[in-house]
Amino acid sequence: MSLDYQPQENLNSTNFHYALVAATQVNQESKPFNLLSKPTDADYKECALTIVSIFADGFQWNDIAQIMKLSLEYLNHYYSLSAEEKKAGAIAIVNNIIDLTDTPYLPDNIFDPVFKVVMESFIEVIMPSNQSSDIVTAPRSGSITDNDIVDFVKNLKDAFSDGIQAKDLATVTNLSLQFVNQFANTSANEKKQAASNIIGNIIDEIPLTKYVPYSSKILKNLSDGFIDGMLDSIL
Repeated sequence: MSLDYQPQENLNSTNFHYALVAATQVNQESKPFNLLSKPTDADYKECALTIVSIFADGFQWNDIAQIMKLSLEYLNHYYSLSAEEKKAGAIAIVNNIIDLTDTPYLPDNIFDPVFKVVMESFIEVIMPSNQSSDIVTAPRSGSITDNDIVDFVKNLKDAFSDGIQAKDLATVTNLSLQFVNQFANTSANEKKQAASNIIGNIIDEIPLTKYVPYSSKILKNLSDGFIDGMLDSIL
C-alpha cells in the first residue's frame, strides 16, 4: 500500500479525526465524549482496531508512517495530554496494532516484543524527549554519489562500537535521512533510494536478520515506509 492512500476521508479532515475518536467510544456509549478527558487502555485498543480496519487491503510494515500519523492525529484531539503522554499513547496504540497483526513466518510470541522495541524507537525519533538532540546538518553542493554513501555507511557502523542492533534501526534511519537531505541537487526520489540503500546495507548486518528468515524483509519494509513518510513531510 502506498502512502498516498487516503482512508475514508482526507487525513486532515476534522470529520475524520472525530470519526476516529468516536470509534473508540463503543464501550462508553452512555457517556458523552469529553475532549478534556484522557484516553484509557480500552480507548487505545479500540483506536488500534479502527486503524487496522482502515487498511482494507491489509496492514503492511511499510504502512508504518501512515499508522503513526493516524495514531498522533487521534491523540491530538485529547487536549489535556502532555507531549510525554501523547508519546506513551502512540506507543500503546502501535503495540496494540502489533498484537492484532500476525507476522507471516515468524512466531508472534518471540518477535512481537522485538518489533515493539523497534516501533517505540521510531516514535522516539518522531517525538524526542530531548528536543535539543536533533542534529543540524549543513547543506552540501552537488548530488549524492556512491562514494558518499559508502563513506557514510562506514562512519555510521564505526559510531556503533557494539554493533547496530534492531533497536537502533530508527536512530540509524533518522541519521540516514539527515545525511541524504543535505544534498540540495538530489531529487526526492533519489534521496529516498539512497536512504533505502543505506538502511538495507545496515539491516543485512543486524544479527537478528542473519539468523531469522524474513526478518530482514520486514525491517526493510518498515524503514522504507518511515523514509517515505518523513521525506514527504520535509521536502
